[in-house]
Amino acid sequence: RSQKNINIVICDQTGEETSFRVSRTESLRPCFETYAELRYFEIYECRFLYDGQRVWQHGIDGHTGLVVESASPQDLNMEDGDRIDMMLGQRGDIGT
Repeated sequence: RSQKNINIVICDQTGEETSFRVSRTESLRPCFETYAELRYFEIYECRFLYDGQRVWQHGIDGHTGLVVESASPQDLNMEDGDRIDMMLGQRGDIGT
């Protein structure tokens, strides 16, 4: 656990994987925003899940979207090579 950075994989609904090297102690939000840009998704359509738990969704309760404000790999007990699943929500489903 002494690694400063770890590699994570974001996997979409089709099974396509995108790898990122992230700081163990910094928020995952920039990673999620970059992922959305790279894949041409609107960030508000993306739902990010780790171990079946939603870790980020744009606009939850009108806030930044972080379910856990710090939402770092360390906060989520992530290890090198772990996977985050990305599911596309339907437009207009925020708040329902």
